[in-house]
Amino acid sequence: MTNKAKGAGYSAEPASVWTYFISKIRENLHCCLCFSPVGDNLRVRARRFPALASCTVIDWFQPWPEQALASVGSKILATVELGSPEVAKAVEHFMPTAFVA
Repeated sequence: MTNKAKGAGYSAEPASVWTYFISKIRENLHCCLCFSPVGDNLRVRARRFPALASCTVIDWFQPWPEQALASVGSKILATVELGSPEVAKAVEHFMPTAFVA
């Protein structure tokens, strides 16, 4: 590890080698955590450990029902000013189809 740290421009001091080691871990360590969105467990864990939601990428591997997509879209768009009610309704109806793969 010391040779690699030296090659990367770090000194041979233990603290410097440790800094190099930690930087390599941060650069290369990847974790996969799987939680079911059903029930309260995901919500409770996300509240208890905020980095689960704020410092990660969440991939939903199962398709969402169209009704769920429409519900989430309408809830989010309720706080967005889109101009006329006709435009808001058109965007709301488009939201579920935008996320269907």
